[in-house]
Amino acid sequence: MNHSIHEISALLLTEKESITDEILRKTIKKNHLHINHTEIADHKRMICSLLTKIGNSLVTASEEMHTEAEHEQARLHFQIYPLPYTLKLLSWFRTALFEILSNKSDTFQLPKEQVIGLIGKILDIFDSEAHSITYNSMISEKRILKNMKKEMNELAAPIVPIRTGIAVMPLIGELQEERANYITTEVLPKVAGMGVEILILDFSGIKSFDTYVAHHLFHISDILQLLGIDTIITGINPHLAQVAVQLGIEIRIKTYKNVQQALEKILANPN
Repeated sequence: MNHSIHEISALLLTEKESITDEILRKTIKKNHLHINHTEIADHKRMICSLLTKIGNSLVTASEEMHTEAEHEQARLHFQIYPLPYTLKLLSWFRTALFEILSNKSDTFQLPKEQVIGLIGKILDIFDSEAHSITYNSMISEKRILKNMKKEMNELAAPIVPIRTGIAVMPLIGELQEERANYITTEVLPKVAGMGVEILILDFSGIKSFDTYVAHHLFHISDILQLLGIDTIITGINPHLAQVAVQLGIEIRIKTYKNVQQALEKILANPN
């Protein structure tokens, strides 16, 4: 490898702090950024991680020689800010770095083909960083969305103990297949672990549902019976009742107009 490439690598690594300051200064001035002291420190860490990666890559045969810890550290620096802004920063940092290297080009006197190779390597690193950040951002968003869905499912089917051995599960909002399955696989086992003997399923809060969900919910009582829990249904509206008839679902459990009526009957006949 040409000696000048080693010199550029050494420059990026040994003068990393001053080059970082210059890149940030150019970026702030050119793009009219207004950032506070904490953000300045964050931006400097981002630039330093990039310069370290570039400097090492210029003198190694493959980027694979860098440790996973180094890659992870670089990714973490760039995951502080929203994705669109972070991608803009990468573009701004890259432009500033090329300007700095261009101003120093006479010092290194690289042949044309090596200049092209140098630019290519730097572009590859910036592109790789942008791809990695975008991918990790998508994974993070999916994880957040999954957690939000879980929280929504929990809120849509809470278990409310009202007396010893008696609880109400008010079904709330729009019930779809995913939420119905969640009730079966996640909520019902919790009911069994709470020492509930009678569970009141209150349908009055359901806004919409499809035929699959209706069929699924009416058969929850079969699962609860296997767990040794008696089931009572309340709050069935005319539309839900009509769907049950159309599906040929036989409601074999007690139904009441509302939770209050169901409790009165339970307490009047405790056995």
